[in-house]
Amino acid sequence: MHSKTQNLIYDGKTIDNDVDKPNIFANSFAKISSDENYSSTFRSDKRQIEQQEENQNSIENEIIETGENTLDDGFNLSELWAQLEKLKSTLLREMIGYATRCYNIYLNNPPNYY
Repeated sequence: MHSKTQNLIYDGKTIDNDVDKPNIFANSFAKISSDENYSSTFRSDKRQIEQQEENQNSIENEIIETGENTLDDGFNLSELWAQLEKLKSTLLREMIGYATRCYNIYLNNPPNYY
């Protein structure tokens, strides 16, 4: 069984046509999400981010066109081991830092906390 959707009221007019309802919704959504609703600071930050994305896309397209993709470059075993050692030392430092923070939280809680 198909039931008719409810009517909308838009600009003081009742909209009962199911074809017009999606258009009214789209227009309302466009107004709500318009850049005019944001502060000038937000719009400026948004433009910078969009520009950075455009620049990144340009770089990625150039890599594809020229075939210069350093991610696909070959490497030898010693280079792999060197990178793994760097990763291991970084992870170890992070784990020690996390454990230290946890221990400090434990020490600074009241005695009957646990």
